[in-house]
Amino acid sequence: MDPRACRQRLLIRPDGIFGDERLSAALAAMLERPAEEHTLRSLAQAPAMSRSGFALRFMVTLASRR
Repeated sequence: MDPRACRQRLLIRPDGIFGDERLSAALAAMLERPAEEHTLRSLAQAPAMSRSGFALRFMVTLASRR
């Protein structure tokens, strides 16, 4: 699927991916720039979060999906 189409599908969902707008912002950033080397820092910057806050939110969100 085209990255732009993926991003658009994420943006039209009211809760984003995993029910979390901030994680959706990070995923959208990855889809917009697939060739870029993404780091914890760059992913946390997309939703304007700290690295530790983003990592914790990511782990808690994914753990709740099991």
